[in-house]
Amino acid sequence: MKFNPFYIILAIAFLGALYIINNLKGNSDFRFFGTAESDSRVINFDKDLLVDKLFVSPGQYVEEGDTLMIASRKLVDRDSLSLNETNLLERLELGNRIAELNKDKQLLESQSNYEIGKLQSELNALLIKDSMDAKYSLLISKEVSNASTVNQSKIKDLQVQIGKLHSIYLNKSGLMDEELRSLRKYSTGKINARIKNYQYNKEVYRNIVITAPFDGYVDQIAVQENASIQAFKDLFRINPKVPTRIIGFIHESSQINFQLGDSVQLSSATRQDLISSGIITSVSPRLVELPLRLRKFIEVRAWGREVFIQMNSNQGFYIGEKISISLNQNK
Repeated sequence: MKFNPFYIILAIAFLGALYIINNLKGNSDFRFFGTAESDSRVINFDKDLLVDKLFVSPGQYVEEGDTLMIASRKLVDRDSLSLNETNLLERLELGNRIAELNKDKQLLESQSNYEIGKLQSELNALLIKDSMDAKYSLLISKEVSNASTVNQSKIKDLQVQIGKLHSIYLNKSGLMDEELRSLRKYSTGKINARIKNYQYNKEVYRNIVITAPFDGYVDQIAVQENASIQAFKDLFRINPKVPTRIIGFIHESSQINFQLGDSVQLSSATRQDLISSGIITSVSPRLVELPLRLRKFIEVRAWGREVFIQMNSNQGFYIGEKISISLNQNK
């Protein structure tokens, strides 16, 4: 029987497929790969700014506390104008309210004077009448007449009414005066508070120094000198000097048993002498496509889970360096 080389090719293809499948899963059930990553910091400010001077450029290394930028509060003159306008409106409103209260007080006084005046006129007329009745009675009978007794009763009644009206007027007038004092005090307090706040902000934000929060490299600068910047707009992005965590990727077909809090050994995929350790802090439940440099075969697309690892120490890993992650087999 003649030998057919096709079977040899088929066997080789079969063995190659097994090799690819096994390698897609990883080298073992205790090892997978990842990259050393850093948590960059975006720097912004909670007020509108005017950039006075920049002290750094992209890619520049900075240490914690180094000055990145000096700025000042934007539109201080407009704040001053706004303050003056607001206080002017406050004073106008206060003036209008005081004028209304004074008008009401004058009306109250006029009404009170009118009502008291009417009663006072009646009282004066009654007093004259009583005096005349008394004189006439004495001339005739030498005794006080009943008419005088009636007059005295009416006089007392009118005097009581006049007293009540006067008390009502004084009470209402006093309440209006108290409201006027309260309005002036409240309005003056608001105006003074605005002025103090403006003066405080003007002094505090005269020279605003933006500094580096940690040692690292300036990755991005989103501002220019003499530019106006809105509040909370990104100013800088700073990358740490060294990676702060490892993101590992476990192929979806791999059966690697681990738990949160498990310790792992970390080593550089290219510099075998660099070894560190870490702890698994979280695992993404969603499958993501593996980065090209972490695939066994670049041409073959692969998916897996992200595993986040906090490094105990950094032994010189580069940011973005490929890291071999090994689970503790004796756990």
